[in-house]
Amino acid sequence: MTKIITVDGEMNASIIKGLLADNEIVSSIGPGEGSLGFSPMVNRGPNVSYDVLVQEKDIVSAKKILQDADFIK
Repeated sequence: MTKIITVDGEMNASIIKGLLADNEIVSSIGPGEGSLGFSPMVNRGPNVSYDVLVQEKDIVSAKKILQDADFIK
């Protein structure tokens, strides 16, 4: 799978995942690079970045859907 966008918070990533699912595109979400750490003293908060990933064959379609929904320019 390939990352198509990084957004603030799991809720925003879930909204995008649902939008893609409505258009029959399978996606995955997960914490973005640098959002997880081993130090318990670091609080990343609820708006930690999340990546949205799609299969290679769906990249163009997914980006078009996100553009139409004003998630990306």
